[in-house]
Amino acid sequence: MRKLSLEAPGWKPPDRSGEELRLSIKVITPLFGGSAILRETDNSNPVRAASVRGHLRFWWRATAGASCKSSKELFERESAIWGSAATKEDKNKNVVAIRVTEIKAGTEKRYSDITSKSAKDGPMEGYFLFPFQEQDNYGREGISFSLILFIPANCSSQEVKLAVRAWIYFGGIGSRTRRGCGALALDEKIDWLPSPGAPGCWNDLVVLHDGYPVIPTLSDATVILGSPKQTSMGAWKELGRFWSAFRKGHVGKDAYVPMNGCKWDDYRGALMPYERNPSGSIELNKPFLGLPIIYQEFKSGSPKQTALYHPTLVSEKSGRMASPVILRPVEVADGKFASMVLVLKSPPPESIRIQNDIVKLSAKPNDPVLNNLGVHDPLEAVIVFAEEHFGVDRIILGGTP
Repeated sequence: MRKLSLEAPGWKPPDRSGEELRLSIKVITPLFGGSAILRETDNSNPVRAASVRGHLRFWWRATAGASCKSSKELFERESAIWGSAATKEDKNKNVVAIRVTEIKAGTEKRYSDITSKSAKDGPMEGYFLFPFQEQDNYGREGISFSLILFIPANCSSQEVKLAVRAWIYFGGIGSRTRRGCGALALDEKIDWLPSPGAPGCWNDLVVLHDGYPVIPTLSDATVILGSPKQTSMGAWKELGRFWSAFRKGHVGKDAYVPMNGCKWDDYRGALMPYERNPSGSIELNKPFLGLPIIYQEFKSGSPKQTALYHPTLVSEKSGRMASPVILRPVEVADGKFASMVLVLKSPPPESIRIQNDIVKLSAKPNDPVLNNLGVHDPLEAVIVFAEEHFGVDRIILGGTP
């Protein structure tokens, strides 16, 4: 029998020229979700590298990605740094490598452990956790981890650092990060990542764009930073009180009373008339704060009365629209924490789906809540009420008030 002579294929070591970043990160509010299963927390591995990559992608778009002139350019530049679905042509190209190590998994924290039991106080931070209420889902607190990023020489180190900084300042890990869950802070100081609120700390995060952005960006975004508190949970609780009052429309001269009804006119002034006489357009304000919006079915009065109108409002294109409003505590100087309200510069929804109808959307300028605040736009209302609630002036990223 003839013997086969096989030669092992040649091996070429990977190109390791580039820069390595190491960060020690702590999670300063309870982390919910974030596992491969929706709304569940992985006890053994609460922080996954794939999740970190997804968050960094978003914040790269909000910073460096804002300068892209087209969706094609955005895709190509993003793929070159963070990767894309592999093809024969690009499966071996160098992109940023991410590794999560030294994870301290913290301790279990249930929904019922966090929320206020007093109706007088209102839901406060529990308002941010309603998706986890039904089965008293649990998250985890006291999490910390080490993050290692290797930036190949072909990738822009500056752009990667911009994304990391924006993620640490404004983002989080897990679910509901736009409402302060899984908020982040550094466990050790880094010279290129100064404390939030420090003079000029946000200036170079802004990458200018031409015209109105087609993606959410930090350029022309607005920040309101409240007075420092002793704990991150105290700052988060105050944000919950702020947002509970705003969502109910208890603003301006209408003091917040948790048990009182909603002041916004979307439901009675627009949706109920739409039910009686559907048309191709509607004026509403709450969809500009994020979608979907699910109105709950309930009955009024005697059991013989029929259920009130309970539509579901979703984005026409994707069903969802992430809120341009981000609420989270941030660690500032001296180990204290401030309540932060960030309103991204973001393209507004132009149409929504109400049940099965596609309807053109515009803001409802003559609304009691907007009138109370002296504005005509729902996102400007968030900013004005935040200035009033926290007693500070707005900061415009890349601009002036």
